Amino acid sequence: MNDERLSRPRAQAQAAVLNASPIEAADPVLHAGLQRVYYILTTGLAVTAMTAWLVAHVDALYNLCFDTPLRFLFIFGFLFIGLFESALKKMPAKMLQAAFYGFCAVMGVTFSYIFEVYTSVSIVNTFICCIALFSAVSLYGHRTKRDLHGMAVFMGMGLTGLFIAWVVSGLGHAAGLIEGRSAVWDFVTAAVGTTCFTGLAAWETQNMRDGYKIEGPHTLEGRHAFLNAFGLYFNFLILSQYLLMLLGQRKG
Repeated sequence: MNDERLSRPRAQAQAAVLNASPIEAADPVLHAGLQRVYYILTTGLAVTAMTAWLVAHVDALYNLCFDTPLRFLFIFGFLFIGLFESALKKMPAKMLQAAFYGFCAVMGVTFSYIFEVYTSVSIVNTFICCIALFSAVSLYGHRTKRDLHGMAVFMGMGLTGLFIAWVVSGLGHAAGLIEGRSAVWDFVTAAVGTTCFTGLAAWETQNMRDGYKIEGPHTLEGRHAFLNAFGLYFNFLILSQYLLMLLGQRKG
């Protein structure tokens, strides 16, 4: 949901925002708007966490989700944002709200596997670390006067390279050219992914701040608040997975 924002058609206005005085930056309406977006993000993450725990610990739910054709919905749930991005932008607020929380629940089912792979203590610890990291970089993105657009483009390029490497690795395993898992490969991909999504989290927040300054309070209200929450949610979710690869303790 970031492509058109990365095009940066508002460069001159952004420069004015970045040069704003501290008094202008301390805008109570802006703060209220950001709090609204992050409240939506927090409730969405709570839905995901509760859904993941329930599916992992209630056999009937697990069987319903993964032993029926419904499993394809949860396996390919990530495609939802890409396939329906244009539709999401046109939805009224109530429908968008339902779509957001529905997507959060689907992602909870999708990522319920982590309770089978990692210990509960390491999942909780990693989640706390992710919250702290995400909060810190979001605060940086809100406060800094540095234009983070260039960094966001660079991070996007890094993710593209990571995706290409992932596809090549998958094809290599399928063709029998690569056997087993590589601890070094897992560490490198997790480190690169963590770095990229950490940088993008800061840019997302700065982009919301600049959008408010340039276009007005409506960019953090109603349906726009949920659109912003979608981007932050996706960022947080993937960041948490990469951190789990780095910090999580596997069972057995």
